[in-house]
Amino acid sequence: MKLFEKINFRQPKYMLPAILYIPLLGASYFIFDLFNVQTAEIRDKSLQTTEYLNPELPEAQIKGGDGIGTKYENMAKSWGKIQDHSAIDNIERDEPNQVFEEYESQYTEEDLALLDEQKQEKESAAQAADAAAREQEALAELEKALAEARLKA
Repeated sequence: MKLFEKINFRQPKYMLPAILYIPLLGASYFIFDLFNVQTAEIRDKSLQTTEYLNPELPEAQIKGGDGIGTKYENMAKSWGKIQDHSAIDNIERDEPNQVFEEYESQYTEEDLALLDEQKQEKESAAQAADAAAREQEALAELEKALAEARLKA
């Protein structure tokens, strides 16, 4: 009993854990309850359930008409059917029934003119800043020369 008589339970280092113990227990209970996961009652035959890490990959469930296509089909759809080792043969051949991707600029003439204007404004602002910096340097040199002249006189 002498041990408990030596401890002053009214000090904050003893009182604070005693006060926070019950709310922390309650909060941890609600957090664990929130993430409580149980197995599903209806079992899907295509799914696998394991208790540990599963080193075996399940088979992909790809349907026949998923729209992905093979590498060759996608290449032929985008670039046309290539029949030789270099694609140069297809350059001058026109096949009107196949639709290929067209690469055009997405900018209109107005957008291009606006971009040119902004570029010119930026260049003129940079030139004005350079001129102001040169003027400041010249002014600093003049002040320095004037201070030296005053010291000599």
